[in-house]
Amino acid sequence: MQWSARTLAILLSCWAPAAALAQDQPPTGQSKSGLLVMSEKERIGNISRASLFEPLDISQLDTRTGRQVERKRKNLPNDVTIECYYTQEILGGTTDKFKCVGPPDPNDPKAHLSVIVTDASGQPVDVTLDKIKVRYGSVKVFSSVITTRLEWALGFGSDVETPVTKVICHGCSQDPFKQKEPVNETHEFPKPGDRPQVTVEQGMEGTGIYVEGMRFARDNGEDTPAWAWDELANITDSARKAQADALKLFSAFIKHVDNKTIQNHLLCRSAPDSAGVCPDPFLYIHDLGNTLGTTGGFFHASGGVFAVLGDILGVHTIHPLDLTEWKNSRVWKDEKNCVASLQMVSGDGPGLTNPTISEAGRRLLAERLTMLINARDSDGSSKLRDIFDAAHIEKYDDHGHHFTADDWVDVFVMRAGQIIEKKDPCP
Repeated sequence: MQWSARTLAILLSCWAPAAALAQDQPPTGQSKSGLLVMSEKERIGNISRASLFEPLDISQLDTRTGRQVERKRKNLPNDVTIECYYTQEILGGTTDKFKCVGPPDPNDPKAHLSVIVTDASGQPVDVTLDKIKVRYGSVKVFSSVITTRLEWALGFGSDVETPVTKVICHGCSQDPFKQKEPVNETHEFPKPGDRPQVTVEQGMEGTGIYVEGMRFARDNGEDTPAWAWDELANITDSARKAQADALKLFSAFIKHVDNKTIQNHLLCRSAPDSAGVCPDPFLYIHDLGNTLGTTGGFFHASGGVFAVLGDILGVHTIHPLDLTEWKNSRVWKDEKNCVASLQMVSGDGPGLTNPTISEAGRRLLAERLTMLINARDSDGSSKLRDIFDAAHIEKYDDHGHHFTADDWVDVFVMRAGQIIEKKDPCP
């Protein structure tokens, strides 16, 4: 029997025993853990006809505000203060995060009100959020704001990542990602000495599509609506194949090196029909982890046979959100044959390393990059610059330097030129 790479990954990385995977499985089309359960055949069928692209008129986008949640009163403005109450949940991954809810409902001891949101002047903000996911401490409080807005502006799916000035958390320990038990204390985030902002993450709207057994140790064995990069080969429609290649090239462009399977989500954007068929499956990168830098370390810095040895041994160090590294890294590993330069650095399912890009995919991303670079607000300011400025990138201590939004835009444009200005078409 010959198993697919995804099947092997599940067998190797699932934390639950095989017997547990088979029990209590709901029928196809029913919900489990908030996900839509499918057979493996049905799931692959959804991938084969899924979209990866939602073309938007970049000239009409407010890139400083960012992607808006479709549901009313769910859009969180930039740079607010939030007051909430810690709720203990086991969260996967390795970067610092926690969840919290609003104050207890005085009329229902089992319920909570919305989290309390105020603007810079202390005035209430009309937004209703029952539970939020807060990131703190890591470089992702800057990079995730940038990369999710780039995804969205260029036409790909994305989560919503909003920069927040302060979160006041009742019941949080000083470090709730590591000390998960609730405490009778109140702490503010960012903590003293931490990176000077936090972010709130909201997922893309839709219901995750799940096949029994899609679980990974890195996400604590939770049910996951993930897809693997090699599964994009199931797409046969020419337009959507171009979308898939554009997404691969975008991943190489931003150096999305932590591109393991669990970072990707397969959604059903609207309700399934009476037969349980999803009318609009959608594929996107849910978690752009270590980006806007490169991989390297002793082996790759030494070059030659040492770089090859590093690849064989899987010895790679990650330099995320490093402007100098990002500037000096290549978009193309083999420009003539359109092989993009990207080194996947972690496990949990097959990732993406040095993908070959079609001309249709390169051209699609090149067109969107050109539009974004040239897009201007009504006052003439750059929509691309607004993305980096909204992330407060100048506050980030980049290895002893504080680069401006303009510095980052210059490198972005330079790297985009390697895609836009490529002389020969891809094979």
